[in-house]
Amino acid sequence: EGWSVATHLGESVALDLTLTPELLEAGLVREVIRSIQEQRKSSGFNISDRVEVSWNGDEVLSAAINGYLAQISEEVLAVSIHQDSKLSPGENEIGLALRVTKVQNEK
Repeated sequence: EGWSVATHLGESVALDLTLTPELLEAGLVREVIRSIQEQRKSSGFNISDRVEVSWNGDEVLSAAINGYLAQISEEVLAVSIHQDSKLSPGENEIGLALRVTKVQNEK
């Protein structure tokens, strides 16, 4: 129990299916990145546009986001990511409230 095993041509592979806190946190971070990218796309931003991200969520989500700020920023081209307690928790699966705004180019 807790393992998945497959055998083919005499070779076997076993995978441990245990979800550790680290794996769950990494999954939350991937979901946050996906949500930001989805909002960028639906807002019509160009792929190279820099953005500012405001978010809010529960304690577990906050810990995940704060633990991976650099990775999230890099993947979504965010110049800033900050928690905004004025945003109501989201109605999505992870309870993420999100606002993504495009950074205006300075000339």
